[in-house]
Amino acid sequence: MYTVFNTTDGFFATQNEFPTVQEAKNWITEFRNQYRKQGYYSTSDRTRISPDEIDLTILPTNHTI
Repeated sequence: MYTVFNTTDGFFATQNEFPTVQEAKNWITEFRNQYRKQGYYSTSDRTRISPDEIDLTILPTNHTI
């Protein structure tokens, strides 16, 4: 199982667990697309960045940060 960590902001991007890396990648694509509609992603310190600049990392669910 895998999860997605938002390295840009320092917390998990979702509570969902994905059975494959590909499903996690698909989720990341949809996540970015949501922010493309508004044109930016607001980081935890309120900086606006392109959705493509969000640093998202796929990790095994048993991985510790």
